[in-house]
Amino acid sequence: MANIQVKQNGYNVDLIYNGTLITSVPYTVAKDIARAILEVAKKSEESANREKIIFDQAIIAKLGIPIGLTNDPYMRKEAIKEAYYGDVARYMFGKDKSKKIFGVPRIASRN
Repeated sequence: MANIQVKQNGYNVDLIYNGTLITSVPYTVAKDIARAILEVAKKSEESANREKIIFDQAIIAKLGIPIGLTNDPYMRKEAIKEAYYGDVARYMFGKDKSKKIFGVPRIASRN
């Protein structure tokens, strides 16, 4: 892996790659670059975890909780499809539904 260093040099930020100064920019420019890199990194992370996000969003939709994990319209549409037609219910409520007890338990007396 390459050796990348970021150092402060007065009001400037220096980017050093394998011991060679690549660029020196004012701190305001460095902050703008950092924001842009972070934004693209978050989008890349979302793409890398696409299936997990869709599945988790489907669970949230199935439970009726009004929050979203993504702003990507394709992923939201796929999550709704998964919530309605996928295996979400099986993972939420167990694989064998016959052992589930629904309702309020009743106490029966033998008098």
